[in-house]
Amino acid sequence: MKRFLILVPVLLVGAALFPATAQTQKKGGDFVYEDKIGVVKIKPGNPITIGVWFVVAGPDASLGEDTKRGVEIAADDKKGKLLGHPIKLIVHDEGCNAEGGQAAATKLAADKMIVAAIGSNCGSAARAGVPILWKAGICTISPSNTLPSVTDPNRGPA
Repeated sequence: MKRFLILVPVLLVGAALFPATAQTQKKGGDFVYEDKIGVVKIKPGNPITIGVWFVVAGPDASLGEDTKRGVEIAADDKKGKLLGHPIKLIVHDEGCNAEGGQAAATKLAADKMIVAAIGSNCGSAARAGVPILWKAGICTISPSNTLPSVTDPNRGPA
């Protein structure tokens, strides 16, 4: 059961890759990708890059290290591949605070090869970082945010 719960975030990130294919239109035998944010094209053999933003330093590091290790175990369970591509994880510390969340999300958003992200651990980091990732077209899935201003469906815009 534990392994299933750990695998869920990676599988959901894999599912996040499929909206790009849903946005295709067949024209004259070719596929044309149309998306206002853009589409990441991954050549055969190149990795699928997933951003990971957890608290991995300081007094709350045990929370982030545990969830980071869970993502690594899930990738290992998939034999390091997703949709036939190697999985590449890019890890940034979100510091369990707004400044760290903003910094981590900004770094992830700047990497044009990141297709999705897993994180953050802390709601304060999510409040600052998630809008940055959204604007970059990067879906993020948190394994542990509980702050109502982040998780409440009636929270309004970020």
